[in-house]
Amino acid sequence: GNFMIGTKPDGIDTFSLDFDNYGFVWNFTTRSGRTEKIRFSTNGTRFTNMLGTEKDLKVLCEKAEKLGISVILDGVFSHTGDDSIYFNKYGRYPETGAYQSQISRYFKWFNFNEYPEKYASWWGISTLPTVNKNEPSYIEFVKSVLSYWQERGVSSWRLDVADELPESLLDSI
Repeated sequence: GNFMIGTKPDGIDTFSLDFDNYGFVWNFTTRSGRTEKIRFSTNGTRFTNMLGTEKDLKVLCEKAEKLGISVILDGVFSHTGDDSIYFNKYGRYPETGAYQSQISRYFKWFNFNEYPEKYASWWGISTLPTVNKNEPSYIEFVKSVLSYWQERGVSSWRLDVADELPESLLDSI
C-alpha cells in the first residue's frame, strides 16, 4: 500500500521488505483544467508533495541503504502524454511543445505523419505520443533524468516497456 515517506506503515515490524513501491506522484492538469495528483510525470525532475518532498526521498534512500533496501523508481521513456510539457497539445505550459511548433526544441522527439494532428502514438492511443527514442537530445534527456534521481540516492530503475527502447540507450545506462 501507499504511505507517506517518513511514516511507519502498519505492520512494518512484523515482516521484512525486499522491495517497496512508493510510486512517486507528479502534478498533471486534466483537459478541464483541473490539477490532479497522479503517478506519472510531466517533468522528469519534479514531483508533488503528496508522498513527501525531494528531501524526504533523499532521507528515505539513506535510511533504506543502511537497512540494505534498494529504492527503485519506475520510468516510462518510450512515450509521453499529449499534455506533457514536451508535446503540450493543449498549451498549458509556458514553453512551446512539439505539437505547437516545428521549431520547438522538443519537435525532434516525436514523429509526425501530418503535422500537427497525426503523429505516432503508443499502441495507437492518441493521448500517448511515442517519442523518437533514437533522437540524441532525447537520449541525453533520459540520461539526465536517471542521473538526477540517482544523485539523490535512488538505487536503480524499473523501465516500463524497456523492450521498446533501443539497445544503444539501454547499454548506455
